[in-house]
Amino acid sequence: GGFILQKSFVCGEYPVRGCLINTGYHAACAVEPERRLHLSAVIVRVFHADDRADTAKPADLLYHRRLLECKLLAVFEVRKLAAAARPSGSEQTGVAQVLQTLAAPFVDEITTDAMGNLICHKKGPGERIMLVAHMDAIGFIVTGLDENGFADFDGIGGHTPAALINCRVVFPNDTHGIIRARETAQTLSQCWNQIRYTDLYLDIGACSLEEAQTLIHIGDMAAFEGLPELAAGSRIVGPYADDLIGCVVLLLTMEQAKAGNYDVYYVFSTQEEVGCRGALSAAQAIRPALGIA
Repeated sequence: GGFILQKSFVCGEYPVRGCLINTGYHAACAVEPERRLHLSAVIVRVFHADDRADTAKPADLLYHRRLLECKLLAVFEVRKLAAAARPSGSEQTGVAQVLQTLAAPFVDEITTDAMGNLICHKKGPGERIMLVAHMDAIGFIVTGLDENGFADFDGIGGHTPAALINCRVVFPNDTHGIIRARETAQTLSQCWNQIRYTDLYLDIGACSLEEAQTLIHIGDMAAFEGLPELAAGSRIVGPYADDLIGCVVLLLTMEQAKAGNYDVYYVFSTQEEVGCRGALSAAQAIRPALGIA
């Protein structure tokens, strides 16, 4: 199985670099569904010993492309995953619950480990294979509130602070805000990569400390506001294509993979944006013969 997978990804028609697209930052990310589809189609074929990717008929591949494209767009049209996106460390309050519901019909059991990883197990007699997509997102955490009702904040995951100015955010309780620049940042003649979080603040519309405290608290986490939209016909645009697209591909894979000789663990991992913590702990616990992330 590993050889077939490597051949399909590296030497065959669908190289990995043509499938995986993300920015790693907050900026809107455009993904062509039909390019991402190849990843799911190839993984599905790995589980079919008599159906190798290099001998698949063009008509079969076209069928997979059309079928998966429709399902991929459908998942994002309902916007369940994007609406439930949570920063690293708070996955269990949102996206994990949605993924568990979506994955339940296709696997034998679902468990959650101490790190919060959602582990979906499709039992089989053969070697263990682990497929991983992280379900956490970059975001923000409130570190202070001032007398004017503004909030200090820090980033969760990789951000360029200067690029955050005027970005909109939303808290789980549906409090909305916008990131603004302090006078120190507006008057600086320094390079934009010298702007720090301390040069920014979060405006949630409150006029006083007391009003702000009724809306948010120190330690609350926020995510970028915005749900996926279609652009240029077939491209999905949204702040959290990284890595919700990967989660969708994993769901599509478990939906279409037939029962085979492998013992398959589909893992929606946590805290990737702050150091791949969830995936590392899951790999140590599962000990797969082959892992694909």
